[in-house]
Amino acid sequence: IVKLQANLTALKSGIQAKMAEDQLAQIRLKLIDELIVDLSKELPRLEGKQNVTVLDTQILKLRVKSLHQIQETAIRVRNEDMDVKATLPDIEDWLDKLIQLTEEPQNSMPDVFIWMIRG
Repeated sequence: IVKLQANLTALKSGIQAKMAEDQLAQIRLKLIDELIVDLSKELPRLEGKQNVTVLDTQILKLRVKSLHQIQETAIRVRNEDMDVKATLPDIEDWLDKLIQLTEEPQNSMPDVFIWMIRG
């Protein structure tokens, strides 16, 4: 997420500085390529961990599916010859989704009660 934020900031700065389109396209391409590589990395497995709940398994499945969808969209956007400014909303949306995926629902109070009841 940090890399994506930095690349997005660089892209926005380039747009504000009115950089040449080919330079903006290079920044955009670098951003998307790095995102695709990062999204292709596998998430940690739950096997062998203690106190894994059904919720943990479902959250992992949701995260994997969401990351795959973002990756597919990034590949599609990369292959399209789009204006750099037109891709900004997509990139910002990816960043928002990734931030949401990093939040841990187990840290909320109801999950603590479920864990305590489960023993």
